[in-house]
Amino acid sequence: LAIDGRVKDAIGLAGGTVMDADTSILNLAEILKDGQKLYIPLKDEKVEFPLISEDENLKTLKAVKSGIKFPININTATEMELESLPGVGEVRAKDIIEYRNRNGGFKSKSEIMNVKGIGDGTYEKIKDLIYI
Repeated sequence: LAIDGRVKDAIGLAGGTVMDADTSILNLAEILKDGQKLYIPLKDEKVEFPLISEDENLKTLKAVKSGIKFPININTATEMELESLPGVGEVRAKDIIEYRNRNGGFKSKSEIMNVKGIGDGTYEKIKDLIYI
């Protein structure tokens, strides 16, 4: 796979998918990074973990094993649930909760970028793991 290879390229190089694979929940244009793992669920499969994972997301995968279900509602998530998101630690989780309380909740997922320290990069990592 080329350095800037995308999800669709990886699927093609792997020989495609099985007929009942559900690629509709994947961002086929997402650029993959070295070492990432891609999981393509079946159409009737309920998925409660990230479909694309990398070392940075190990805490998210551990969170799934500990019972945290994804995606998480950022308007009701606990500090621990927020900390399970890639790029979100204890301080950032508290900032998210403070912003949420001060502003009466989030109106859209992308509004989380108004929280100090949550920029485009972090949002790209968490956007498929959160909802409102």
